[in-house]
Amino acid sequence: MYWILGLLIGCTYSETELNSISELDRTAVRTIENWSPKKETLALNGLSSLTVDDARLLASWHPTNNLINLPPEVVDWLKPTHEEYLESKGDLWSLKVLEYVETPTIAIAGSYPAIELNGLSVLTPDIAAEFAKSKRPLEFCLNGLTTVDAETIHALADGSWYGELHLDGISTITPEVAKEMTLLQGRWYDGVVVHLRGIKEWSVETLIALQPWKMGELYIRPKTLTVEQAKAIVGMNLSSLTIEDVQDTVLVTEEIQTIFRDAPFTIRIMDIKDSLSLSSLLSKDSCSGSI
Repeated sequence: MYWILGLLIGCTYSETELNSISELDRTAVRTIENWSPKKETLALNGLSSLTVDDARLLASWHPTNNLINLPPEVVDWLKPTHEEYLESKGDLWSLKVLEYVETPTIAIAGSYPAIELNGLSVLTPDIAAEFAKSKRPLEFCLNGLTTVDAETIHALADGSWYGELHLDGISTITPEVAKEMTLLQGRWYDGVVVHLRGIKEWSVETLIALQPWKMGELYIRPKTLTVEQAKAIVGMNLSSLTIEDVQDTVLVTEEIQTIFRDAPFTIRIMDIKDSLSLSSLLSKDSCSGSI
């Protein structure tokens, strides 16, 4: 009886099995297409490469069963202003009006659905372009990338509307790459959240190249921070910047703090030296893995 039911439904992978596969076979595709709406993270860290078709499938993924169809007049009433959106988070965790489908819907629960692809060590422009075509604000975890060129970042950013991008494995970016990053866009009010904790040395030229990027949120973990770098940071148009301090010496001096007070956005300095032992316990495959 149960084996007949299994044949009718089709075999699927468990979460552990899915996270260890090396290619997207039919069973993997079936598993992804029938993903539970209660699980908003799709872990595929065993994949070391993708085809364009694979990337297209992942870009279209969403745990859609948590969407509720609403009449247009209700959606118009629910469309939040910035203040209303922040207030609604307290009641619903996250209220997101989704206008990318013909029938207006809202997602009642969860943050941005996340796809973990930390096994990818290389990202090509054609794969990146498929990610950028996603009509849903997904969170892509690409911490396995150590380098990226301007052409690939342009493809990843142009026309995009991500929720978050985790690129913590990248150790350096040139001003040319930074310029292309300014094309990144987010779907909601605060823009796309970008994690670049792997870059320890930021050139002033690279920081200046990022200044046209509007409404983004940036997380960095620099090894040093100079007055010149601080002045370049203040010239940015971010929504917020989080600087994680892991140094034994003083990273943000009083002079730099004075410069930061003139920033037209929020700058958070987080001393996480004591929390590194905790973060090291997290899976390095996850979006929250330690760097």
